[in-house]
Amino acid sequence: MFNYKGGGIIFLRKIIQKAGKETELLSQLNTEEQQHYNKTLEVSWVPIAFANKLFELTSQLCYADLPHDKQLYQVGLDLAKSSVNNIYRLVFKLISPHTILKKAANVWRTYHSGGTGTVINKTEHSASFQVTGYPDLPENFAEATCGYIAGLLELAGAVNSKVTKSNENDNWLWHAKWDS
Repeated sequence: MFNYKGGGIIFLRKIIQKAGKETELLSQLNTEEQQHYNKTLEVSWVPIAFANKLFELTSQLCYADLPHDKQLYQVGLDLAKSSVNNIYRLVFKLISPHTILKKAANVWRTYHSGGTGTVINKTEHSASFQVTGYPDLPENFAEATCGYIAGLLELAGAVNSKVTKSNENDNWLWHAKWDS
């Protein structure tokens, strides 16, 4: 199993704390997971299994008002929007959705210790974000990635973005469509 960079964990920790759900969350983590939760820094690497569990618990505890199939998507969407500060938001508006996807593919390995990101099947208002070499990327994490990609597209000015996922021959694909 591969690892995940700590920045996303810190974001989830902030959501949990803001929602007042930290005690409830910690009660569902074992001792090792609690240490990861409490001690992770932006530059830390954590096991993807822990990250996956934290994404799932955060979605259930903090997005309970949404249908279950939309909770992880919303976590990813909010993560994308929070990870881009105000200065970069202006830059995002100046570049195309395709460029944003390409940049995201280029930095995949900055945040994941496994897999390689690329963008394929580009049309005027769609593209697929592909990750190869990461067959055991957890399903929950893959679903949150749908929301993350949609959030990046929105920051780039895409309207009505829709992102779905599939796993074909151990290659993860996130199919994105949008209006301009």
